[in-house]
Amino acid sequence: MTPANAILLTFVLPGSAHAVLGKPIRGLVAMLMCVGMFFAGWAILGDRLFHGVLFEPFAFLAYLVKFVPFNLLPEAANLGCTVAANLLRDMPENPAAMNEALRMVRLPQEMEHLGFFLTTASGLAACFWAADAQTLALQSPPAQNNRALVAGMSWLLPGSGHYLAGQRDKAYLMGGAVILTFLIGLVASDFVTVDRGLHNAYWIPQSLFGGGILASGLGLGAIEIPDPIPQRYSLGYTLTAVAGLMNLVVMIDAYTVVDKAARKEATP
Repeated sequence: MTPANAILLTFVLPGSAHAVLGKPIRGLVAMLMCVGMFFAGWAILGDRLFHGVLFEPFAFLAYLVKFVPFNLLPEAANLGCTVAANLLRDMPENPAAMNEALRMVRLPQEMEHLGFFLTTASGLAACFWAADAQTLALQSPPAQNNRALVAGMSWLLPGSGHYLAGQRDKAYLMGGAVILTFLIGLVASDFVTVDRGLHNAYWIPQSLFGGGILASGLGLGAIEIPDPIPQRYSLGYTLTAVAGLMNLVVMIDAYTVVDKAARKEATP
C-alpha cells in the first residue's frame, strides 16, 4: 500500500489502513477512538452538528455536499462518519419546512460544548492516525516515541510532545507560549470567545489546541454576548485563534523531531 492510499483509507474508515498494513490491534483502537468520539458527540448535538459547516458550496457542488459534507471542518477528516451522519439527516424538500429545520439546527443544545469537542477531536484524531498509517506504509524506521503520538499529545497539551521526545526546554518555551496566548485571549473576551455556535469561523483555528477548547467549554451553557460587543472581544477572538495556529506549528515540530531521531537511529 502506498502512503497516499494509507492516508485516504484512514480518512474514509479510521483503522482500515492499519489492518491492511498488518496492525489489526492498532487499527481497532483507531476505529474505536475516531468513530466512538464522533458518534458520542453526534448523540449530544444531532443535526446541530451541521451548524458547523464553514461555507455554502457553489451550485455545482451542492449535490455533492448533500452526501459528502467536506465543508464541515474539522470533522471532515473523519470522512466516513460525517457522511454517515449526513445521510441520517431528515432535511425536508418543502422550503417552509426546510427553513424551520435550519432554524432548529441553530438552536443551542444542552452540553453542546462537550459534543462539539468530541466531534472535533474525532476529526483531528483521524489526521493523527492517518499520519501513523503513512509512517507504516513508508516502512519508516522506528523511534523511541511514535511520531503521530507526540503530535497528538501536543494537540491536547502544547509542549507535551516535545517533553516526551526529550526536548524539555523547547517543551516549556513553545507550550508556554501557546497556553499564555490562549489564556490572554480568553481573559480579554470574558471567557466567551471559544463557542462554536456563536463563532464558527474562529473555531477551526481554535480547535488546533484541543486542551484549550475542552477546558474553556467545560461547565458553559449557551453564552450570551453583550450588546454592544466590547471592542476588546476582537482581541480575544484573534488571540485564541492565533494560539491554535501556533499549536499547529508545535505539533508539526514535535512530529519532525521524532522523525529525525528515528532516521538518525537507522543510519549506520
